[in-house]
Amino acid sequence: MTDMEDHAKGSGENQENEEQSTFGFPIVNPNIQAQVKNISPSVLPLFYGKVHEDLDFFLFEFDILCRSYDYLSDAEKLKLFPASIKD
Repeated sequence: MTDMEDHAKGSGENQENEEQSTFGFPIVNPNIQAQVKNISPSVLPLFYGKVHEDLDFFLFEFDILCRSYDYLSDAEKLKLFPASIKD
């Protein structure tokens, strides 16, 4: 076998291992079907990552908003969270 064939064979084995892995990102239960409700982006608390911003207060506000729209599971919250983070 050539080096190229060895490499191709090795990468195929890695692909099989990756497909069998149960670990994924984000870590959620795949059996739960999260349905995202319509939330206006203007009501989302925004976090820019600046020094004067309080991360704990932002997360508190985000959690309160999620509860008010009946986003109770982590899967639902994870679908909404990226829209609240800004550059």
